[in-house]
Amino acid sequence: MRTLLPCLGVVAFVGVLSPSASATPLTLQYDVTATQLCDVATGFCSNINIGGIALTITTDDTIHLREHQPFLSRAHFGPTTVAIDTSSLGFFANPFVPEEVSSIRTSWVQDTDFGTDAASLGAFIQDLLFESGLGNGDPPGSEQYQVMTLLSSGRAHAGDGVPVDPTSADVHASLAQDLLFYHQVSAATCVDTNPCVFDPRSFEAFGTARFREQIAPVPEPATLSLLSLGLVAGAAARRRRHSRV
Repeated sequence: MRTLLPCLGVVAFVGVLSPSASATPLTLQYDVTATQLCDVATGFCSNINIGGIALTITTDDTIHLREHQPFLSRAHFGPTTVAIDTSSLGFFANPFVPEEVSSIRTSWVQDTDFGTDAASLGAFIQDLLFESGLGNGDPPGSEQYQVMTLLSSGRAHAGDGVPVDPTSADVHASLAQDLLFYHQVSAATCVDTNPCVFDPRSFEAFGTARFREQIAPVPEPATLSLLSLGLVAGAAARRRRHSRV
């Protein structure tokens, strides 16, 4: 959990909407191997070797929003979905009866430096479900359940040309490569300023997602119709030329 705080912390930023652009559909497939499994409640981690987990990302490279901060330049893209079966790593359903539900799904590429000498350009896919049992008549506190998948590139740089203003091309380049893999399923009861009490089944898994292939997008019906009209027009033109001869 602590390792994600620099990535998931809420910070002030200046957002700039990018101009509209046509979306380029991206469907990319990876083979995931989990190498470490951690107990969130105790912090104990063990080495594992669970491979053969298929992961598919469906997104596009259209940039919708940009953030600029002193140590971070980020470009949001998507919408993005992540399909993966993590039953071999563990899973448990929400143990609470939620009164409030909010879902967060975001993805971005970034050039950032979290207080170190090395910045990184990464592709982060966050698929987060947050359940809160805090209602109007409840005492201060909340019950939280989340399932999250996070992918990132761990490439570091030292002034070697990593873009300070990521583009659609950077989205594509960041995804079409081997990525670091993180997955978490956790439930916790948090009251006031006391430490959260985690469900003993809560876990984190770390590993790698080896890039397998990018699937070519299926042409939309309108595109197919235009292609068909073009073929018909071409055939008609050829027939007219032959008839004149």
